[in-house]
Amino acid sequence: MQTTPSSPEICRFNGCSNPAIDALAKCNFHRHRLPCSVARCNNIVYARQLCVRHGGKPKCAHDDCDANARPGGFCYRHTEVRSKRLCTQPLCTNAAHARGLCVRHGGGRRCRVDGCKTLARKGGCCVRHREGVACADVLDLALDWIDAIEPLDDAILDCLIKTCAADTSSSSPSTIDVEWYAL
Repeated sequence: MQTTPSSPEICRFNGCSNPAIDALAKCNFHRHRLPCSVARCNNIVYARQLCVRHGGKPKCAHDDCDANARPGGFCYRHTEVRSKRLCTQPLCTNAAHARGLCVRHGGGRRCRVDGCKTLARKGGCCVRHREGVACADVLDLALDWIDAIEPLDDAILDCLIKTCAADTSSSSPSTIDVEWYAL
């Protein structure tokens, strides 16, 4: 008489409905994970052979709090709220940026154009100088780049013209306009 294998059992871990591997009682996904060391607990180990529920995760360091700790040793309720650094000038409540000062009291960067005392907004320049300086710098770089690749463009263009001319002379007549490539 031939016995049919019974239906495979499901994985031992809570919430997993995958079929278990015979010898392990765990599914293929959970095969390398350990169960909590507390009797009849089917949760996965978090640390120190315990799941989170049984103490694998440290508790909040605040007195009479059993919540799990976040980085820093306290739970979200007892974590210190870090306030922004304030400007060191008397009676100023603005946030400090650089050197312990707010922008109004000298904590911001100045425009990089010589003689300009305005605060820098973008690219190290103030609004007034950003357009002129940035555009001039970009234009100079673009012109240098164009000058550098112009011989390469000419070589590629010559190669294309020769290839197209060779293709049109060896095959049946076609309507390739060689002058279009020269534009």
